[in-house]
Amino acid sequence: MGTPFVIDAWFDFVCPWCLIGHRQLQRALQACDGPAPTVRWHGVRLVSDLPPGGLPFAAFYEHRLGGPEAVRLRQTQAQNAAVTADTRIAFERIARFPDSAAAHRLYQLGARRLDAPALDALMQRLFEAYFQRGEDIGDKATLTAIGLEAGLPVEALAHALWASDAPPPVDVPDVPFFVFQQSVVVSGARPVQQLLQSMRQAFGSEPINA
Repeated sequence: MGTPFVIDAWFDFVCPWCLIGHRQLQRALQACDGPAPTVRWHGVRLVSDLPPGGLPFAAFYEHRLGGPEAVRLRQTQAQNAAVTADTRIAFERIARFPDSAAAHRLYQLGARRLDAPALDALMQRLFEAYFQRGEDIGDKATLTAIGLEAGLPVEALAHALWASDAPPPVDVPDVPFFVFQQSVVVSGARPVQQLLQSMRQAFGSEPINA
């Protein structure tokens, strides 16, 4: 039995760079020949002091970044990066900046109940909900509908979504944050070729032939 190849990744569903980083990692894994590494996704709650209903999206980012022009520039940067990752971000559809704790609880329920392809589809659906459909992923009814789409039982969804726990604090400098085979660290949404190079460095030549 060969050595297991593991990638640990830290992310938040409300971070556009995590959407991009997730997509870039998917593309890197698709470019690999040989055994696919196991990816373990760890939720990070970037903003922990939000009111239950979140905050108005535009006002939150104008306060955070210093004004409308700074927000416009940052959003343009993220949208351009999304295009290079073969995805898109519709900031104009987002009305609320939500507390992501319940979305992370939904994902963790999926991690316990779903197989790997279905779990990855759930992650993609949650990113799509926020960044492309403009759905409120802090809203438990919205998350319940997404969980039911994924095939999760309603009783388990109710228990997970109405719990009060949140992802524990994690000491990572940025998200997305990747650790390949507990040795090679990559911070931020990096290009596919850089991720492939990190895999080669961490895993040797066995799983990576792109």
